[in-house]
Amino acid sequence: MLNHIQKLIFLLVLILVGCKTEVKPHEIQPQSSIQTSCDRAKLDAKTSFENENYTFTIYGLNLSSLKKQYQYKSLYDSILLSDYKIKYKQGGCVISDYTTCYEKELKRYVENKYGKDYLSIAKSKALTIYSKTEEYKTKVLPLLKRDTIFNAIEPSEYNKRVNRSETITHFIKNKLGEEISNSKISFQYILYKNGEIEIIKFYSPENIKEQEKIKTALENLPQLDPAYFFTEPVNSYQNYRLKN
Repeated sequence: MLNHIQKLIFLLVLILVGCKTEVKPHEIQPQSSIQTSCDRAKLDAKTSFENENYTFTIYGLNLSSLKKQYQYKSLYDSILLSDYKIKYKQGGCVISDYTTCYEKELKRYVENKYGKDYLSIAKSKALTIYSKTEEYKTKVLPLLKRDTIFNAIEPSEYNKRVNRSETITHFIKNKLGEEISNSKISFQYILYKNGEIEIIKFYSPENIKEQEKIKTALENLPQLDPAYFFTEPVNSYQNYRLKN
C-alpha cells in the first residue's frame, strides 16, 4: 500500500515539475518598443519600396470594371508595370488602419520617385496607343457618337462624381432647409457635356409638388464637371441620392 502511495506522490511531483518547465514567464516589453499598427505599416511600406514591390490594392467596387472589356485596361496596366513597376490587386470591402497607413506611405515613396503625375502620364501613353487600334475605332467611337451613355465616368473622374453630389446636396439643403431634413430624395438625371443637368426621373419623393420644389431649388446650380468616356466628355446618365 505504501509503495502505491509513494509512486503516486512521485508521479505528481513529475507532473508538477513538467508543467512548471512549460510555463514561460510573461515578458513585458518596454513602452518604447511597442509599435502601433500604423507604425508597422510605415516600416513595411518602406521595406516594400526598397524591394521595388510597388503593389497597391483596390478595395470595394472596382471602378475600372467598365474598361475590362477593352484592350485599353491591359495596355494601361502593362505601362504601369513596365515603366513604373506598379501593380494593382483587388481587395475586399474592409480597409484597416494598417492598410490605410501602408498605402499612403507607399504612395508617398512612389510619388517622390516618379512625380505626382505618373498615373496621368501612363494613362495618356496608353490612350495614345489604344486610339490607333481597330477596337477603339469599332467599339469606342460608336459609343462616343451616342447622344447619352451610361457608366461614362472613368476611374480618375470618381472624385468629381462625389463633388457633383456634394454640390447638388448643398443647393437642395440651402433652398429647402428643414423641409427635407427627414425626406428621401433620389433621382436620375442627365449630365450634359456643358456641365448642366436635367432631372428625368424621380425615385423619391413621389409627390409631384415636392419634386417641383427640388427642381426649383436646382435652377441656379453651377455647371458641374462633365463625365468622360476615355478622354472625351459625354452626355451621361447619373443617379443622385440625398444622404441625411
